[in-house]
Amino acid sequence: MVGINLLKGISKNFFVSLVGVGLIWLAFSLWAYSFYQIYYNESILSTQSLSIEEVWKAQGALQWWNNFFTTTILPLCLILALVGIFIFVIGLVREDGWKLSDSVKIEVIEADEEE
Repeated sequence: MVGINLLKGISKNFFVSLVGVGLIWLAFSLWAYSFYQIYYNESILSTQSLSIEEVWKAQGALQWWNNFFTTTILPLCLILALVGIFIFVIGLVREDGWKLSDSVKIEVIEADEEE
């Protein structure tokens, strides 16, 4: 199978780093979309030719987006971005997996006693 042979040359570290980049991209996309919605509702309110029902609708939408942005989107984006950065860095620095015990070596040096 051709697809499997192509993936054999790519290391697992690349895929781990790719997941990290994907999480960072997702965090930025959520932030940008919600920021756009807030900006869009503010621009609707700045037009002068709205009926009172349209103004109420835009004000309600703006209030909802502001509340949703500060209580949900910002914390979620922060968590996604930090986890994504952590996973990306782990993908860059690790060598053969999660074998921390192999990379950390503790040597006990005994002191020679002089008498």
